[in-house]
Amino acid sequence: MHIQKYEFFVLFPLNPSILSKYRGAFTPGRAKDEPTDAELALDRLMRQLERIKALQPQSIEMRTLMSLVEQRRCLVSDKTRFANRLRNTLKQYYPQTPGWFDHIDTPNFCDFNSRRSTLIQVKRARRSKLERYFHAKSMRFTHVLEARLRSIKDATALTLDEAVVMPHRLLALVLVDQLRVTLQAIQRFDDEIA
Repeated sequence: MHIQKYEFFVLFPLNPSILSKYRGAFTPGRAKDEPTDAELALDRLMRQLERIKALQPQSIEMRTLMSLVEQRRCLVSDKTRFANRLRNTLKQYYPQTPGWFDHIDTPNFCDFNSRRSTLIQVKRARRSKLERYFHAKSMRFTHVLEARLRSIKDATALTLDEAVVMPHRLLALVLVDQLRVTLQAIQRFDDEIA
């Protein structure tokens, strides 16, 4: 019986100021301790049982939706963390790439960096090949495409030191893979939530 009362109290906590006033009625010195407060709170609740409505759990659909949204929120936090780490890694050896895209947390950015993970690889690509790539990724505004291609042509490497480039390039590729998987997972949650 005592355990059931305790569980009942956990479900229906009292406002501390109400409990303080209730305690004052029984302890003139206003002495406060947790065991006494627990007993008074239980007593107060037991006297008002008829006013307390039974807790009705939400529907399965609503609880499922709440869980899906919460899990999606965690994935979005992961996406932000991976994107920030990727941006920081690219700043170490290949800082031009984020400037060529509106957002780095997109599949387009991931695809581009998977194929061309260094400035040298981008500069070796033919202009027509880059144009086809950007057109295939729905980047068709002529002025934006021209500015991007001009920026690629004019870009200079931050460093050619292989001791800097190789480890950062490898980390960038790993982060791109993690970001891509996270973006796919978010899309799956979006589909399920819809």
